[in-house]
Amino acid sequence: MYAAIDGISGAVSQLKAASASGGFSITEEGAEPLLKAVADLKAEVRSHIMKSTGLAEVLPLGQTPAAQVYRPFMATVASDQAQGLLPFLHKLQTDLDDVENTIRKSVALQQDADHSGASSLRKNEH
Repeated sequence: MYAAIDGISGAVSQLKAASASGGFSITEEGAEPLLKAVADLKAEVRSHIMKSTGLAEVLPLGQTPAAQVYRPFMATVASDQAQGLLPFLHKLQTDLDDVENTIRKSVALQQDADHSGASSLRKNEH
Protein backbone atom coordinates (compact mmCIF):
# COMPACT_ATOMS: atom_id res chain seq x y z
CA MET A 1 0.00 0.00 0.00
CA TYR A 2 2.79 2.43 0.87
CA ALA A 3 4.68 1.76 -2.32
CA ALA A 4 1.45 2.61 -4.13
CA ILE A 5 1.10 5.98 -2.42
CA ASP A 6 4.75 6.75 -3.15
CA GLY A 7 4.07 5.90 -6.79
CA ILE A 8 1.00 8.11 -6.86
CA SER A 9 2.86 10.97 -5.19
CA GLY A 10 5.75 10.59 -7.62
CA ALA A 11 3.40 10.65 -10.60
CA VAL A 12 1.67 13.75 -9.21
CA SER A 13 5.04 15.48 -8.80
CA GLN A 14 5.99 14.63 -12.37
CA LEU A 15 2.63 15.89 -13.66
CA LYS A 16 3.04 19.15 -11.76
CA ALA A 17 6.59 19.59 -13.08
CA ALA A 18 5.53 18.85 -16.66
CA SER A 19 2.65 21.29 -16.39
CA ALA A 20 4.82 24.03 -14.86
CA SER A 21 7.37 23.68 -17.66
CA GLY A 22 4.70 23.74 -20.36
CA GLY A 23 5.37 20.09 -21.20
CA PHE A 24 1.81 19.09 -20.37
CA SER A 25 -1.41 20.69 -21.46
CA ILE A 26 -4.87 19.33 -22.02
CA THR A 27 -8.02 20.53 -23.68
CA GLU A 28 -11.14 21.13 -21.67
CA GLU A 29 -12.84 18.21 -23.41
CA GLY A 30 -9.93 15.93 -22.57
CA ALA A 31 -9.85 17.10 -18.97
CA GLU A 32 -13.53 16.49 -18.26
CA PRO A 33 -13.33 12.70 -17.82
CA LEU A 34 -10.10 13.03 -15.81
CA LEU A 35 -11.62 15.61 -13.49
CA LYS A 36 -14.73 13.47 -13.04
CA ALA A 37 -12.59 10.45 -12.14
CA VAL A 38 -10.59 12.55 -9.67
CA ALA A 39 -13.79 13.96 -8.13
CA ASP A 40 -15.25 10.45 -7.77
CA LEU A 41 -12.07 9.15 -6.14
CA LYS A 42 -11.90 12.17 -3.82
CA ALA A 43 -15.47 11.47 -2.69
CA GLU A 44 -14.56 7.84 -1.99
CA VAL A 45 -11.46 8.81 -0.03
CA ARG A 46 -13.46 11.37 2.01
CA SER A 47 -16.05 8.70 2.77
CA HIS A 48 -13.40 6.23 3.89
CA ILE A 49 -11.71 8.85 6.08
CA MET A 50 -15.01 9.64 7.77
CA LYS A 51 -15.74 5.95 8.34
CA SER A 52 -12.21 5.23 9.56
CA THR A 53 -11.66 7.92 12.16
CA GLY A 54 -12.87 5.63 14.96
CA LEU A 55 -10.18 3.13 14.06
CA ALA A 56 -7.52 5.28 15.70
CA GLU A 57 -9.22 5.02 19.08
CA VAL A 58 -8.13 2.50 21.67
CA LEU A 59 -10.69 -0.29 21.62
CA PRO A 60 -12.25 -1.66 24.80
CA LEU A 61 -10.92 -5.20 24.44
CA GLY A 62 -11.09 -6.10 28.11
CA GLN A 63 -8.39 -6.95 30.61
CA THR A 64 -7.19 -10.35 29.43
CA PRO A 65 -3.47 -10.75 28.77
CA ALA A 66 -4.14 -11.02 25.02
CA ALA A 67 -6.23 -7.82 25.08
CA GLN A 68 -3.40 -6.01 26.85
CA VAL A 69 -1.01 -7.09 24.08
CA TYR A 70 -3.31 -6.28 21.12
CA ARG A 71 -4.89 -3.04 22.36
CA PRO A 72 -1.96 -0.69 21.53
CA PHE A 73 -1.51 -2.16 18.06
CA MET A 74 -5.13 -1.85 16.94
CA ALA A 75 -5.10 1.96 16.92
CA THR A 76 -1.59 2.04 15.48
CA VAL A 77 -2.71 0.19 12.37
CA ALA A 78 -4.98 3.12 11.59
CA SER A 79 -2.93 6.07 12.77
CA ASP A 80 0.77 5.21 12.51
CA GLN A 81 2.45 8.03 10.55
CA ALA A 82 4.69 5.67 8.61
CA GLN A 83 2.27 2.84 7.86
CA GLY A 84 -1.23 3.74 9.06
CA LEU A 85 -4.38 3.77 6.99
CA LEU A 86 -5.47 7.28 7.95
CA PRO A 87 -2.20 9.02 6.99
CA PHE A 88 -2.28 7.06 3.72
CA LEU A 89 -5.82 8.28 2.97
CA HIS A 90 -4.97 11.89 3.88
CA LYS A 91 -1.90 11.81 1.60
CA LEU A 92 -4.00 10.36 -1.21
CA GLN A 93 -6.53 13.13 -0.69
CA THR A 94 -3.78 15.76 -0.93
CA ASP A 95 -2.38 14.13 -4.07
CA LEU A 96 -5.84 14.12 -5.67
CA ASP A 97 -6.26 17.83 -4.87
CA ASP A 98 -2.89 18.47 -6.54
CA VAL A 99 -3.90 16.45 -9.63
CA GLU A 100 -7.16 18.36 -9.92
CA ASN A 101 -5.41 21.75 -9.59
CA THR A 102 -2.72 20.76 -12.10
CA ILE A 103 -5.29 19.60 -14.66
CA ARG A 104 -7.29 22.81 -14.25
CA LYS A 105 -4.12 24.93 -14.68
CA SER A 106 -3.14 22.91 -17.74
CA VAL A 107 -6.57 23.46 -19.29
CA ALA A 108 -6.16 27.21 -18.71
CA LEU A 109 -2.70 27.13 -20.32
CA GLN A 110 -4.08 25.24 -23.31
CA GLN A 111 -6.91 27.75 -23.68
CA ASP A 112 -4.43 30.64 -23.51
CA ALA A 113 -2.25 28.96 -26.14
CA ASP A 114 -5.27 28.40 -28.37
CA HIS A 115 -6.35 32.05 -28.04
CA SER A 116 -2.82 33.29 -28.71
CA GLY A 117 -2.52 31.06 -31.76
CA ALA A 118 -5.89 32.20 -33.08
CA SER A 119 -4.96 35.85 -32.55
CA SER A 120 -1.69 35.32 -34.34
CA LEU A 121 -3.44 33.70 -37.29
CA ARG A 122 -5.94 36.56 -37.51
CA LYS A 123 -3.11 39.11 -37.51
CA ASN A 124 -1.31 37.26 -40.29
CA GLU A 125 -4.48 37.17 -42.39
CA HIS A 126 -4.63 40.97 -42.54
